[in-house]
Amino acid sequence: MPLSAHQRAVARAVTAAKTQVPHYYLKVRIGADRLRAWREANGRADGTKVAVDAVLAWACARALLRHPRLNGTFTGELLRLESRVHLGIAVAAGEELHVPVIHGAEGKSIHEIDRELSLLAGKAKAGGLAGAEVTGGSFTITNLGMYPVEEFAAVLNVPQLAIVAAGRMAQEIAASDDGSFRVRSALTLTGSFDHRAINGAQGAAFLAEIKRILEEEL
Repeated sequence: MPLSAHQRAVARAVTAAKTQVPHYYLKVRIGADRLRAWREANGRADGTKVAVDAVLAWACARALLRHPRLNGTFTGELLRLESRVHLGIAVAAGEELHVPVIHGAEGKSIHEIDRELSLLAGKAKAGGLAGAEVTGGSFTITNLGMYPVEEFAAVLNVPQLAIVAAGRMAQEIAASDDGSFRVRSALTLTGSFDHRAINGAQGAAFLAEIKRILEEEL
């Protein structure tokens, strides 16, 4: 079966990313009780729930403002950091993968991100994304939580410096500070980083900030 022109372009990009860019990976377990409760209490106007991707995008945008070293691109010679957060979000459209970009995500609410993401995802599935809607990204999020996938490590969306991959949200037994046990919702985020420009401590601090935002600020 021949690949489409878009699939061939993606194949070239991921091959270049894996063969030319030294990836490293870090993962963090996120307590998701607040995330689940927020989605229950702050639904869309039609009564459906806000996409998990929208909440993750909001949290990542806030974390990137506090860790701007990860918000940009690296060509091997030039590190370019962006003053605003332009979030790419991976969207499956049939057998194709598209990454529409939410520009200026740091200035948008969760509901604003959710509405824009819904519009862009619809365009992606209809094959109607404009050039400006898929270019200029400074960071990417990918989520396979709609499948029984606990965690996964994504290939960098070069020339971006980092990508965060979300697994499914599930219930688990967790220990409390007093030694008791409780059931909580949780999910795993895995960050993939370009080791040429981002060291391990920088990647770890960034994931820790996302965890803090989702567990304490939401």
